[in-house]
Amino acid sequence: MRCPNCGRNVPDFAPVCPGCGQDVTDDTVSLASHGAPADPEPTAELPTVAGIPSTLGAPAGHPAPAAGAYVDPQHYVAAHPGGPAPAWDQPAPVAKPRRRVLLGTMVGALALLLIGGGVAVAGGLLGWFGGGKRPSEVLPGAALAYVQLDLEPSPAQQASAWQFLRDLPEVKDALAGGLPDPKALLWELLVKADPDFDAVDYEADVKPWLGSRFGTVVMDHDGKAAVAAAIEVTNPELGAQKLREWASKGETPYDVTLREGYALLTDPDETTFVLGEIAKDTLAANPRFAADFAAVGEPGISAGWADLGGLARLSEPSVGSAVGIGEGRVAYAARFSADTLEVAGISRGFAWPAATPDGDLGNLPADTGVAISLTGAGPALAKAWPELPQEAKDSAAQAIGLDLPEDLVALLGDSFMIGASEGTIRNVATFPETLEIGLRVSSSDPRRDEKVLQELLAGALPGEDPTRVDGSVLVAATTTSYRDRIAGEGPRLSTEEWFAKAVPDHARAAFAAWVDLEAVAAADTTEPEEYRDFRAALRGWGAQFLPGDAGDGSWSVRVVRA
Repeated sequence: MRCPNCGRNVPDFAPVCPGCGQDVTDDTVSLASHGAPADPEPTAELPTVAGIPSTLGAPAGHPAPAAGAYVDPQHYVAAHPGGPAPAWDQPAPVAKPRRRVLLGTMVGALALLLIGGGVAVAGGLLGWFGGGKRPSEVLPGAALAYVQLDLEPSPAQQASAWQFLRDLPEVKDALAGGLPDPKALLWELLVKADPDFDAVDYEADVKPWLGSRFGTVVMDHDGKAAVAAAIEVTNPELGAQKLREWASKGETPYDVTLREGYALLTDPDETTFVLGEIAKDTLAANPRFAADFAAVGEPGISAGWADLGGLARLSEPSVGSAVGIGEGRVAYAARFSADTLEVAGISRGFAWPAATPDGDLGNLPADTGVAISLTGAGPALAKAWPELPQEAKDSAAQAIGLDLPEDLVALLGDSFMIGASEGTIRNVATFPETLEIGLRVSSSDPRRDEKVLQELLAGALPGEDPTRVDGSVLVAATTTSYRDRIAGEGPRLSTEEWFAKAVPDHARAAFAAWVDLEAVAAADTTEPEEYRDFRAALRGWGAQFLPGDAGDGSWSVRVVRA
């Protein structure tokens, strides 16, 4: 949608315009009532900082700057880091609603200064963020899976990304040179990953036409997977020319079709099919996709969606299909805060047991270095077992020497947790004599679980009494002291700051996992020196799945840093 005050494009999820701060949630205010100006005449191209184009002149209602003044917001930000924007660079006031516009501008400016400093201020002034079509609006509605990358997210997202990634050497170099160009950083990473990209001059051959949004889909074409990609192009003709040139030189041919600001890349054998599906409808108009994407919220830098039932029909039967997961849908978004990188998502149609208090990962010892908890794994395995290949089942039975699946279903119980201490993770590279590893199982028959475990490990657990049964809970560990700490002695993992940030809903999670990244970094002595600052700032990795009603659920994977 467009801002009723300044006419800029505004992301659908934004409550205020990133350009002028106008409240855009009130749909009763019309464009005409604000006296919004017509599209301005293009201004002359001004000098740039860090490769960011500058076409912003003095708005109507404000005098142009005097000679020698700052002609571009980037120059002002560079000379006044964290300072307020120049008055002449603000939009002209409107008659109504003046108070709301001013308040929105002040709040927005304050928020941007607090979370991102000059990067976010410049982004708001120059209108970097939002607007334009997303890849889902030009790709086919019959897609079974979709992934998008957006290097032009909301101001808060871009500022938070720089903060979270600030210790990476590539980001340090970019920030030292001025306001960073995300596409240039991405290209640098591509060159490192594939030396073939090194032969392409980013400034001359890529930057003049490459946009900030990318998307790809998978479709079902007569029982086979068909893939299509969409690349945003700011100069369609030049972009198509370069992409076709690369296609002619590459090992994998592809067609390039221009559509509404994007270059569509398709297999020559699939082009007619893909374009025909787009003509029927786009993915953005798919009601299930739209509802699932809306439930995810802020799309961040990357987002995706999949119809697992449709994808399952393109592949062989799987364990996921057997337990009901193969017929569900998932959607996710990857986004930043200043200290967290989160991939958060929702699920639809997943039948999974509710979490139990005995399965709370936060009940493990506070010094846990790595752990995983799972509720309902026993019943899920029993349901999936008939669908597994017989050869795999026979091999498993021979390898572990148990009656399958009965013994394994019993051992997994109603909830199952296994973990290792922080000290064990830190010292694992030195092969310490004593490892602290243990498990905790909640079931209706813990004594049977104890017998199965002893048979499985065949005396591998040291000590005179490596197991302990308290009510419906079996605890076992490699040392007696660690066994007792798992059973409940001493401080709990739930009291640890980084764990609570990485797995915030551990008490309600049917699945949860935790890794102490400080301990992992201490054990890994092979990290390249230039990445040690970033690695040293990382504190924890966590994952969780929360089952909801009627097969719905939510999940997240988080990395947290200091």
